[in-house]
Amino acid sequence: MFNNSFQLFAITNFLLTLLSIILLIIIVFTREISTGEGDDFKKSPERISKELFLLVYPNMLLGFLILILNGFEEGNMWFLLMLFMIFANDTFCYIGGRLFGKNNCGIIKASPNKSIAGYISGYIFTFLVGWGFIKIFKNPFELLINNLWLFIIISIIISTIADLGDLAESVIKRGAKIKDTGNIILGRGGIMDSIDSILTVAPIFYFLLIFIEKFF
Repeated sequence: MFNNSFQLFAITNFLLTLLSIILLIIIVFTREISTGEGDDFKKSPERISKELFLLVYPNMLLGFLILILNGFEEGNMWFLLMLFMIFANDTFCYIGGRLFGKNNCGIIKASPNKSIAGYISGYIFTFLVGWGFIKIFKNPFELLINNLWLFIIISIIISTIADLGDLAESVIKRGAKIKDTGNIILGRGGIMDSIDSILTVAPIFYFLLIFIEKFF
């Protein structure tokens, strides 16, 4: 399964480090970015934090999608498995919440419409959809098929991280006082509204694949 993933990871980190240094140079030597409206550098920590945050989210996290696709044998199939499980989690969290979550929602302030029933539905169908996927496309996934408990753990991790990614995006939007990050996708809002879970799951899934390769 594993080939040149570590080399790709090293290249990605080098490029991100280089971009970070360039960004800091721009912040230091560009008065408009450093000082804002003549505030004598009082807002510099806030501005630096924002710029570096944007470098990581979404840019660094997007890099892990490339690492998954090109860093492993059958990387495209592992990538599809991840997407199917994330989409299953998002879809059935919504469906489960709509059907059974009216009396158990409001558990998380950042996203008060989310419910316990929705999260449970997400966990269940993330596993079922993922299990169906690996049973259909058997060759790359024989290890997971033969280790049910391992796949259960992976599905729990993916569901949990996908939910956290969605909640993190909700927190960002509430801080910015916006409902959606855009309107480019009908019914979904902006691009970030559709890929928030993918961004957070991708690095975890990447390291899970490395863990599987090393210990199984």
